[in-house]
Amino acid sequence: MDFFLDEELRKIFPLLRDWVEQEYELSSKGVERPLSERSRELRWLLLCVCYILLGTGIRPGTELWNIQWQDVSVLTKRNGKRFLRLWIRHSKTRPHAVVTELGLMRVFDQLRARSKLTEPSDLVFGENWNITRHTLTRMFHQFLAEHNMLTNARGEPLVLYSFRHTYITNQLLNGVTPQVLADTCGTSINMIDKHYSHITAELAAEQLASQSTVDEYLDYKKLERHLGKLREMALHETHDILNDPDAPARIMDQLDSVLIGQDFDQG
Repeated sequence: MDFFLDEELRKIFPLLRDWVEQEYELSSKGVERPLSERSRELRWLLLCVCYILLGTGIRPGTELWNIQWQDVSVLTKRNGKRFLRLWIRHSKTRPHAVVTELGLMRVFDQLRARSKLTEPSDLVFGENWNITRHTLTRMFHQFLAEHNMLTNARGEPLVLYSFRHTYITNQLLNGVTPQVLADTCGTSINMIDKHYSHITAELAAEQLASQSTVDEYLDYKKLERHLGKLREMALHETHDILNDPDAPARIMDQLDSVLIGQDFDQG
C-alpha cells in the first residue's frame, strides 16, 4: 500500500513550500530558467491540494474535482467545537460528508481569495484554474522526481492517491473504527479490512512493542545466573530424567519462576 510515513510527511511539505518559492525551474531539456508566475501559481495550487487530500482522505479525481463552494462549510457541535465539513457530491460509491479539523478551512479561504468564480455552485477547482486533474498529477510526479522521492521507505511508488491511503491508515491507528471510516471515505468495511488491516498491524507493532513491560521485570544478569544454575541442575538430574517423567517439568517450573521475578532459591 503506497502511503507516507510520518517522517516522509514531515519532509515533503517543507520541500513543497520551498518548491513554490523557487525562482528557477528546469526545462524539459534540463536547462535552468526563471519560474513563471503561472508555474508558481500551479505549484501553490498543488500544495493546497496536498493539504486537502491529507486532511480529508478524499479521492484526488472525481471527488476533489467536483467540490463546489457550497460544499465547504463549518460544522459547530453542541459543545461549541467547530470543524470543517466537506460534502462529497460525486463519489465512487455514494455522496457523503467528510468532517475534519477546522484549520483546513484556511486553505479553502486562500483558494477562494485567488479564485475568479466563487458562487455557491461554482467549482473550487478546474474552471477556476484552467487546468485538468491530470495537470496536478503530472506536477506532483515532477516534484517527487526532482526530490528523489518517487517511492516511500517501503519501495512503493507515491502518487497523489497516496494521501488517501495515508489518511485512512492514520485514522485506523488513531482508533477510528472501520465503519466510521467506510462512511467518511465513501468505501466499504470489507475494502478497508482487505487493504489496510495488515498495514496498520505492521505500523502498530513498534508501538505495541514499546508498551511491553517485559524489560521492566527482567533482571538479565540475574536471569543468566539462574539459567547457569538450571544447566547445572539439568546435568545433575540427567540420570533422574529417564526414570522421573516430572524432572523436565520441574526444571521448567524453576525457569518460569525466574521470568516472573520470583527468587530462584525460594519454594
